[in-house]
Amino acid sequence: MNAKGLQKMQECVDSLGVSLLVNWQPGLGRGLHGEIRGNVLFIYDVEEGEAWRTLMHELTEFKLDGVTRPYRLLVNGLIEVVEKTVYAQKEEFIDFLPKLVKQVELSQNKKNK
Repeated sequence: MNAKGLQKMQECVDSLGVSLLVNWQPGLGRGLHGEIRGNVLFIYDVEEGEAWRTLMHELTEFKLDGVTRPYRLLVNGLIEVVEKTVYAQKEEFIDFLPKLVKQVELSQNKKNK
């Protein structure tokens, strides 16, 4: 892909109102076709047709992440609440164990006397 192809990609992204910079670095992806880091969409494909497919894939994933973000925040918040509740219950149980052992010993000794 040449500089004009990269310019077309950037214009495409801009026309969609997506605030990402397109950066083409052919062959530098270490197995990746593309990725978004910060506000930069990196494309690693060498062939222009493949680069356009990667652009579409990355933009789709970028927008989909925005849609699913509230659900991830909700689930992570619920996990945090449950972890705090379980931790408090576990601590209460741990504090209960010595009382249990002591009471069983006392009750057992009363019965044997």
